[in-house]
Amino acid sequence: MKLTEKAHQAWSQVVQLNDCCVDMTTGNGWDSLELSKLVGRQGKVYGFDIQEDAISNTQGLLSQGCKYQNFKLIRDCHTRFPVHLPRGLKGQIRAFTFNLGYLPGSDKSVITETLKSLQAMKEAYTWLTKDGIISVISYRGHHGGKDEFKGINQWIQQDSIEYHRIEASAKENSPVFFLIRKT
Repeated sequence: MKLTEKAHQAWSQVVQLNDCCVDMTTGNGWDSLELSKLVGRQGKVYGFDIQEDAISNTQGLLSQGCKYQNFKLIRDCHTRFPVHLPRGLKGQIRAFTFNLGYLPGSDKSVITETLKSLQAMKEAYTWLTKDGIISVISYRGHHGGKDEFKGINQWIQQDSIEYHRIEASAKENSPVFFLIRKT
């Protein structure tokens, strides 16, 4: 099973109808689409990306594949999500998802950055509801990927955060899935 499928499986066990979720790196929109289906008509999914192509790709996929208009896409850095979300959602978000690295099929020099990703994850943790989750797929094989992986490991261990980690393979550069839970 691919790590993205493991993430989708984890969401399906936690996310309920009418929940609010945030896709912090919309990419081509597959995670946003899955979350939109899980939260249903009355739920809400916010999606962030800094690249116009990612927002456009996600908008197109959601327009075709989602029955509901339950999403809002925002072209901005994921560190700025608190500026865009209603303050009343703090402590109410069921799931955040991060798919780190670069937009598949695009310029590989435009990547997520360790400090910004960690800043966004730490703030996202404070917005979670009890038993909410943050799912992160960290790709160690690209420039900067190992630093992001190390930064995530350091944060969750220093702050004694509950998490599970699954590696795609035993190879040193293989992707890693983190499932972080707020208790």
